[in-house]
Amino acid sequence: MKTLILLFFSVTTFAELNITIPQEFNYKQIKKDYQLIKDWEYRNKLRFTNPEPPPKQQQIKYSWRINALDLATTIYALESCSFCREGNPILGGKPEAYEVIALKLIVLPIIHQNNNEYGMIWYNFIVSVAVVNNLYVINRYD
Repeated sequence: MKTLILLFFSVTTFAELNITIPQEFNYKQIKKDYQLIKDWEYRNKLRFTNPEPPPKQQQIKYSWRINALDLATTIYALESCSFCREGNPILGGKPEAYEVIALKLIVLPIIHQNNNEYGMIWYNFIVSVAVVNNLYVINRYD
């Protein structure tokens, strides 16, 4: 009996439901929404946390630039100085250039996606200090 009553109320509920499809679609809005969803998915591929407040675009651009300088100065110092060593314990003392490049290309997007604004300030500061140290070592021993 309970099943029949439930079935009766279900049928009457569906009878009131309007399932007509609108005749005109706003295709420009659909494309715009689709692009917004794709952009959001692209930006959040490597996000494991929800950083609040997210890093500013200016901080991420600075991070790419300062890391490129760190990469260039590190590779130059390792190739031109026979007794210079890499300070990063992941890479070891005398890494090849491709190892340094690979580490930067793997780690940087993850850091950018999972760091908040304040964490990016510290990260950029630390990499800036590393670049200054690299330049000091190059100037001293070159």
